[in-house]
Amino acid sequence: MKDFKVELIPIEYFYPTYVLWCKEHKFPFTKIGNIEDSFVCFAGEEPIYSTFFWSTKSKMCVMGFPVSNPKVSYKDRDGGLEYLIEEISNYAKEKGFSFMWTTSATKRVIDSLDKSGFILGDTNINQYVKILD
Repeated sequence: MKDFKVELIPIEYFYPTYVLWCKEHKFPFTKIGNIEDSFVCFAGEEPIYSTFFWSTKSKMCVMGFPVSNPKVSYKDRDGGLEYLIEEISNYAKEKGFSFMWTTSATKRVIDSLDKSGFILGDTNINQYVKILD
């Protein structure tokens, strides 16, 4: 097993890296004011994955879409996404949440979610978002 670790990093420190990774993957990125907590998975000292966590006042929390470090090969990241998801799941349980929601249409992410105990919540449904600011 690789030497993975996950750290909760204040978003103001990791946000520039997150934006860079998203741009290199041609992913859209969220404004800094919309992000609560930033979790980063490292292989040794190299950051390999990041995602966000949003709390609610209910027993549900939200895990954001993960993004990988485009400069690190998949071989060197392999297993890291599952490790990140498991660490976030443990964090959520410690905080008293009983339900974590996320979304993905990306095969590798879906595979990692499946391996981490997520189940498919809905099919043939669209999500709608209204920007309020």
